[in-house]
Amino acid sequence: MCIHVLCFTVFIQVLFKGWCFYKILREIFHENVDDEVNPWSSIIKQVFGSVLLKEYNGNDD
Repeated sequence: MCIHVLCFTVFIQVLFKGWCFYKILREIFHENVDDEVNPWSSIIKQVFGSVLLKEYNGNDD
């Protein structure tokens, strides 16, 4: 169980770093990265939103 929690924590950290990297790229290329132009943007927001909500809603095993 401890290994599972550790892997999940590492996974969340990797996702968070990827999200920060994505936000930086979005700032740099803000005229090219738009929800209308890039539908992946809204999909990524929804996925991260649901993951973060699950993380902060007290899923302590």
